[in-house]
Amino acid sequence: MALELRIRDHQFEPNERVRIARSPNVGGEIAPAYLVLHYTAGRSLDSSVAHFMSPAAQASAHLVVGRDGRIVQMVPFNRAAWHAGRSAWKGVQGLNQHSIGIEMDNAG
Repeated sequence: MALELRIRDHQFEPNERVRIARSPNVGGEIAPAYLVLHYTAGRSLDSSVAHFMSPAAQASAHLVVGRDGRIVQMVPFNRAAWHAGRSAWKGVQGLNQHSIGIEMDNAG
């Protein structure tokens, strides 16, 4: 069975597989051109979301995707998430300002 994802106002509409949890770790508006995929190296979807909810983490992602396919959106797609740190790729500096960060719940 396919999961239907709808976006409204720069975020997925919640459903049985998608929930919203707003991280406090966000930057200003962006017009993303890239996707950056990461793995969490965490214990679970919930532990990764809890980490990104902490201001002390100074990190966030637009999406965290669980091993079971559940999705938690933490930052709207038009705002900068703090996932790429000091970064550069093909002449683009500071990828947080140019990308959507997707964290995959995975031990690495």
